[in-house]
Amino acid sequence: MPICLKGECNQPTFDGKKVHIILEIKEGLDAIIEAGLTAPTIDYATDGMQLPQVAASGAFMYLATAKESMSIGYLSLTHANTNLIETYGTPE
Repeated sequence: MPICLKGECNQPTFDGKKVHIILEIKEGLDAIIEAGLTAPTIDYATDGMQLPQVAASGAFMYLATAKESMSIGYLSLTHANTNLIETYGTPE
């Protein structure tokens, strides 16, 4: 798959202020963000979609087969951190 090779050859970089990724991954992340899938199972009160886990899993499986599949790794890490903060974080 050409996008995977491009992603491997062009790892993300950090210039001290911003993370830089290849355009294809950014486009995929932007599409996922626009669809509102950054926190699909999280409560409405904290800007989530409050979808059932099975619906969120189905959406992620659909995305994993598309161009956005390289973006799923970034999204999965973000979603895992969101779950940790929601479970163990405090409003402060």
